[in-house]
Amino acid sequence: MHPGRLPLRTKLAGLDLAFERVRINGPLYRAIDGGQAVVADILPPPLYIVEAHLAVFELIDAQAHGDTTRVATLESRLREREADFEARHQEWTRTLPPGAVKTALVDSSYAPAATYFQVVRRELLPALQRNDIATARDLLAHTLQPLFAEHRDRVEFTVAAARRENAEREARAAAFVDNVRVAMLAGWLLLAFATFVIVRRGVMKPIVASVGEIGAVLDRIGTGDTRTPVASRGRDEFDEILQAIDRMRLRLRSAIDTVDGHRHELQAALDDAQSATRAKSEFLANMSHEIRTPMNAILGMTDLALRTDLTDKQRDYMAKARAAAESLLVIIDDILDFSKIEAGKLSLEARDFSLDEVFDRVTSLIGLKAQRKGLELLLKTAPDVPPVLVGDSLRLLQVLVNLCGNAVKFTEDGEIVVVTVQVVGDASADGPVTLRFAVKDTGVGLTPVQIQALFRPFSQVDASTTREHGGTGLGLAICRQLVAMMGGEIGVDSQPGAGSDFHFTARFGIGTQAHAARLPRQGAHRDLRILVVDDSANSREILDDLLVMLGYAPVVESGGAAGLAELRRAAAVGRPYQLVLLDWRMPGMDGFDVARRLRDDPPPGPAPAILLVTAYGDEDIVREAAKQGLAGCLAKPVSASTLLDAINGACGPQRVGAPPASAAIAAAPVAASARDPAPAALRGRRVLLVEDNELNRFVATELLCDVAGMDVTLAGNGREALDRLRDAAFDLVLMDIQMPGMDGLQATRLIRADARLAHLPVIAMTAHAMAGDRDKSKAAGMNDHVTKPFEPAQLFEVMLRWLKPVASRDAALASGPGDDPVPAGPALDVELGLRRCLGRPELYQKILGRYLKQRAATGNEIRSALEAGELEAGARAAHTLISTASMIGAPALAALARELHDAIDGVAPERWPALLARIDALQAEIDAAVAEHMQNATSHERETG
Repeated sequence: MHPGRLPLRTKLAGLDLAFERVRINGPLYRAIDGGQAVVADILPPPLYIVEAHLAVFELIDAQAHGDTTRVATLESRLREREADFEARHQEWTRTLPPGAVKTALVDSSYAPAATYFQVVRRELLPALQRNDIATARDLLAHTLQPLFAEHRDRVEFTVAAARRENAEREARAAAFVDNVRVAMLAGWLLLAFATFVIVRRGVMKPIVASVGEIGAVLDRIGTGDTRTPVASRGRDEFDEILQAIDRMRLRLRSAIDTVDGHRHELQAALDDAQSATRAKSEFLANMSHEIRTPMNAILGMTDLALRTDLTDKQRDYMAKARAAAESLLVIIDDILDFSKIEAGKLSLEARDFSLDEVFDRVTSLIGLKAQRKGLELLLKTAPDVPPVLVGDSLRLLQVLVNLCGNAVKFTEDGEIVVVTVQVVGDASADGPVTLRFAVKDTGVGLTPVQIQALFRPFSQVDASTTREHGGTGLGLAICRQLVAMMGGEIGVDSQPGAGSDFHFTARFGIGTQAHAARLPRQGAHRDLRILVVDDSANSREILDDLLVMLGYAPVVESGGAAGLAELRRAAAVGRPYQLVLLDWRMPGMDGFDVARRLRDDPPPGPAPAILLVTAYGDEDIVREAAKQGLAGCLAKPVSASTLLDAINGACGPQRVGAPPASAAIAAAPVAASARDPAPAALRGRRVLLVEDNELNRFVATELLCDVAGMDVTLAGNGREALDRLRDAAFDLVLMDIQMPGMDGLQATRLIRADARLAHLPVIAMTAHAMAGDRDKSKAAGMNDHVTKPFEPAQLFEVMLRWLKPVASRDAALASGPGDDPVPAGPALDVELGLRRCLGRPELYQKILGRYLKQRAATGNEIRSALEAGELEAGARAAHTLISTASMIGAPALAALARELHDAIDGVAPERWPALLARIDALQAEIDAAVAEHMQNATSHERETG
């Protein structure tokens, strides 16, 4: 034998052994396949413990209700689940190879599950047999629930470990293939050396041919051709090399086929997961529809009942039922939002919005709850925060309302401050900008353990069975996801008993100047000397910052006695204050005490105007302020616009040394009454209601006919709606989406295909609330989308948005300045105003007070807007005057304001001066009538009280 042949054969044998290691069904691939089997077996996680946990809940409920048949069935199900789980555990113990996966799955994750079934068998079932429901519930909350959560976490750890081991094995296989290629390269070098030696001995030609053949084979395999066999014709060393290469080719081919098979399996698993996600989304959409449909009937029926004559007890029952239904609706919305976020279906809008308007919505939604608990809600916004932003205002509002609602829920005394600042170093000329929001309270605070679990889904601060506060535990988890989508982070700083500071950041674009022009300008009386008296340091700082931003230079004091002393000192040196912002509730001496002392012992010089600042905006405070002769009331939280309006109302042209006849709360959050009247513009309009649900038809018909005074025609599905539209003309269509026969989307498409109905407003009124439902409605040709259950005011507002005016504006303009007859009768019809307030004198008093406060400001606003060429702002102010005049029972003033509105819209400036003069004259008569009425009402209350 040739002396060089033995080393080569030995090396080829080593190559064979290496390929044996990575061949199909070899040691390395068996390990990979085993790991894949583990992942496939436990993904999704086994349901034995989940079903057992659900069965425990049902078992306790069945025992509590004495359902013995159901108890026996559930006990049998628990034992079956335990047996199934034990069988699977034994199979894993027998089949899994040693390693981290087997340790995690067989030992670590098995322990809590085994303990779970042991507690059920030894403690829970005996307790239920003793009918000891309290012990059973305690075991469920404090023993079984933690064991269930621990088992779930360990199963998730096992999945991660299995995937990690598989990845490591596949990496080793890939590294081995690379090593083989390196070995091949070494073989090439060895062959080159052998060729050099043989050439020297005179046998170069056959060796070169053989080497070339080997090189061609290796090149072919290197380019990916592993299917063509490697031919060998002899029995020499080169043929043995070709045979070894062919064996390598076959093993590589098998490895590639295996990898392709795994890839196809993973793709199939991905397709199945996506199909499951789609099925989940469709299920949630259907469940949302099925839940919202009866919820709409419940809310609608209670709303209609609250509009009837009820006893106090009946009204209390109905109000509580409505509040409970609204709470359930909030829970449903939370679950839907969470499912949208999980499925990646929730998207954010990007449009201009005013930050002040967002805070106004927060105030209207949270302020009343804070008032009821005696809390002060304060807003503190840094001056460098852009007033107009680009982003999703509704999702920002959702986060703020959730955090402020939690603050009110867990705070019994003190205040809640919403602070907004711009992140340092993030400002730029045209954005984007990062803002930091903080909601600080003086409530119960949180422990470190509670903080760690705070932003997890279904996690609550107090999860005990005796907790005082309800909730799903989803709110903060949704907030965390929304904040992340807005490019920020959320966190909390808290200590038990010292309150909490929830803070988050979010990125926004900078809004356009067109929106910024609608924000409040600096005050017109910047030379006013203003004194702020408030015991709250936060409130003093906020008022001081707002006044400075509006161009004033205020002085602040921390209490009633200090404020009195400062007023007397300033008057003594000849620099008296002209306006005092006086907090109502202060220790020692409250705001009314200060006002009485100033009245009984006034300082020298003219008396200052006093604005009472309060977080408790009820009618008693307003009446007392009017009785004391104060210039008005300002409700916390105070914004720049409400503060400027209050200053103009107290120190404007109408103030000639005497306070106005009454005071009113500025921007006070008022609870929406279920008996609020519908807009007069809806009365008599013809609407086609397309709805298949009988309860929803009844609720909508009662609301539209009895409350709004509309002419309603019913249709049970889309086909009936098309028949009704062919037979009669309608002003608007309210269309349900999901109906038998023909649904609302198909019906709307057919309506839009008819040239006669192309411009008929069609509004979707449906329980579909999932992501994309509004887009589907719009794509079908609908004008707007109202989600059930809806508030009547929300439905009325949407209908008014799309209803065309009864009389055309052009005809009104052509009639000339004197052609529209002004309704005859008194300037103020008190009986008409009371009827429009549903016969409630206290509501009518409140509206009259607001009218007096806004009366001069409205006229000045219209004139200023017209002089500045801002026709849109002037028309908006005139529209406000129309609704206010109609509400207080001044039809003549409403008619003049409507004429002015049409003249502004039609750009007829020659009519503006005369109409403004007539409005001023008529308002003077109304002012006198309002003052007389309110004085008589006050006298009557004093006599009857």
